[in-house]
Amino acid sequence: MYSLADDARVLRHLPPFRWFTDGEVACLMRSVQRRSYARREVLQHGGAPVSGVFVVLSGRAAIVFQDDRGHEFAVSLIGASELFGEEALLEDHESFATVRAYSACEVLFIPRCALLKQLEGNAPAATRMLELVLKRLKVAHLKIAHVAHTNVCQRVAGVLLENSKDEADAPVTVGSEQIARLVGSSREMVTRVVGKMIARGVLRRERRKLHVAERAALERIAEGRSASD
Repeated sequence: MYSLADDARVLRHLPPFRWFTDGEVACLMRSVQRRSYARREVLQHGGAPVSGVFVVLSGRAAIVFQDDRGHEFAVSLIGASELFGEEALLEDHESFATVRAYSACEVLFIPRCALLKQLEGNAPAATRMLELVLKRLKVAHLKIAHVAHTNVCQRVAGVLLENSKDEADAPVTVGSEQIARLVGSSREMVTRVVGKMIARGVLRRERRKLHVAERAALERIAEGRSASD
């Protein structure tokens, strides 16, 4: 069973909260809420007003954009000890994207007014918050550039590598639907690409679970050094 003291200890290890005094953390914790979300449940709706910052305690969440046909593209994944919703620090700001639970997750929700109150008199903490925002922007730009300069096969290979351990016959922790969101393609296209990789012996499927059979070959595909056809 978690307590406010446990949650406070978690915050103290994360930027910008590690620059807060004990008193500032104690004041902040009076407004903090612990929330649980099931897989695929929306934590934050795109276009809706942002009322606070979320800190992920366990599980993962995805920042996703949706096109007119309902296809989702995951710009980034947010894991334990990471936060999102920094735009809440700007008054009357709307969420630029939807944040959906990638897996079941536990989060801490910090209301905007409570966080701003503690940041106003703490320049080091405010600076670290700005650094986090800039880092998130840099990752988004790199993701966009990666999509523009790679094909679907390369992007699928990259996601498979990122979501499997660097060991022999490592299982892949994401399925076709999740991969499709991460590479900005349709599930049908991802299924075809994965099928080709299985046929070439790069991947293997066991009980509907993908395993990386030839990691070096998968790395070559991700880097564009191996033909995908």
